[in-house]
Amino acid sequence: MAAIAYITDSKMLELHRLNRHKTINFWRISTNTNFSDFMEGDLVFFLSKDKEHRQGNEKGIVGFGRLAYFTSGSIKTMWDRYGVNNGYRTLEEFKEAILRVSKDRKLPKKISGFYLENVTFFQPVYLSECGMQISDRVESYVYLKDEDVVVKLLTLAKDAGDIWSSDNLKAIR
Repeated sequence: MAAIAYITDSKMLELHRLNRHKTINFWRISTNTNFSDFMEGDLVFFLSKDKEHRQGNEKGIVGFGRLAYFTSGSIKTMWDRYGVNNGYRTLEEFKEAILRVSKDRKLPKKISGFYLENVTFFQPVYLSECGMQISDRVESYVYLKDEDVVVKLLTLAKDAGDIWSSDNLKAIR
């Protein structure tokens, strides 16, 4: 099983968490959907850059989902297809979020996404607690190549439950 820890937008995650979304379109500004050895059933962990989820300079993992499939399309197509499962209440809020992460402050013609199922949220867990150190300068994602780290992360997540996700945490093996 492969896993990636991806930097996330806190507003997007909060909307998903509060609305108990179990499926989400985890959109990305890049149209590249080629991730080596990453396929259906693999895990995308949500790496929060928010101060409230940090331990010193370390970003916390606050949830995850299982990849159902890769998706891509224009911003309008992605909105029409997934609506609030993109993490925003309106198309305008969605566009504003995309502009915030766009290096040239322009809306791209296309974006991509991971369509995730069995989404689960929990209180922050830190990769250092799992025996892994990453740079505090990570700007998009990092592969979690060591399966022991992933297993430890899932184990810690069980104990760091969030009332919105308690049903899903029971399902973690």
